[in-house]
Amino acid sequence: MPARQAASWASSCVTCHGSGAPVKGSSIPMLAGRSASEIEQKMRAYARGNTPGDVMQQIAKGYDEKAVARIAQWYAQLKPQASQ
Repeated sequence: MPARQAASWASSCVTCHGSGAPVKGSSIPMLAGRSASEIEQKMRAYARGNTPGDVMQQIAKGYDEKAVARIAQWYAQLKPQASQ
């Protein structure tokens, strides 16, 4: 269940950040394969307003610590792929 829940939470991230391969034509960074701690730190910084990004600040504020950790772990276990 935790993995399925994490994938569900991360589904809103996939539109912009992809699920393994970069989104074509996007300058938004791919998250697949990044360390979970890096993703968690960035999400917390957005939620606190310490990192610029209106959209990401709003999104990050919508997740509690548990959800952020699970989303970060989900993305960290993905294998990055080349753009298609």
